[in-house]
Amino acid sequence: MQSLIQGLEQQPTYCPCPKVYLNAQTGVCVLSGRSFMITPYSFYKEILDWQEAFIKMPKRRIYWCFNLSFVSIGSKKMLLCLLKQLKEYKDLGGEVAIEWIVSQYDEDLMNEIREIAFFSRIPIRLLHPETSARNLQRMHII
Repeated sequence: MQSLIQGLEQQPTYCPCPKVYLNAQTGVCVLSGRSFMITPYSFYKEILDWQEAFIKMPKRRIYWCFNLSFVSIGSKKMLLCLLKQLKEYKDLGGEVAIEWIVSQYDEDLMNEIREIAFFSRIPIRLLHPETSARNLQRMHII
């Protein structure tokens, strides 16, 4: 629970794992990089546990920014679990915002994101790199 208060920042051990930033004080959560681990469950389990503890606290805003340029099928399943957890929180009155930074030219990834949003039943706002950099700087993420 101590990590929940201070936030969780997890650096990738090698390139298949995305960089993780979770801040319980601000509610800002970021996943960036590529996600194609052989066993994504073990990687995402800690994130899911952190999020579950966060949303049990009094209703607070949570903001997720995904900047993933590639998501494997296994990682996609874990992201669906994460987003379904957020959907439940939103349905109970929690404030949730989700954005995904994606190149406007990456049609395949945009279709994947739309599919993830459809199956999780929660909206994901698509940001293009030129827009997202300003937003992230404003929020002091980068």
